[in-house]
Amino acid sequence: MKKGKNGWILLLLIIVLSLAGGLLGEILSQYKFFSWMSLGGRNGYITLFDFNLNPLLDFHLFKINFGLTMRLNVGSIIGAILAIIIYR
Repeated sequence: MKKGKNGWILLLLIIVLSLAGGLLGEILSQYKFFSWMSLGGRNGYITLFDFNLNPLLDFHLFKINFGLTMRLNVGSIIGAILAIIIYR
């Protein structure tokens, strides 16, 4: 067996705590004291990655689309940093 920590655990921690931090940052940014949590682009988020195949398949009866967008706010960045600290 491999000694040390598993990298998948770190990735899972980063994803979960980034999502939780982003949600918490979005909720808290509505209050005046935490308005700095909404720093960023559109709606308080910075878009890092945007990929769309629109429409991927069009059969005139239904369309299949595929898209992936990665957006960050201050809360999700804090969550990712906290995940790395917890992992250590």
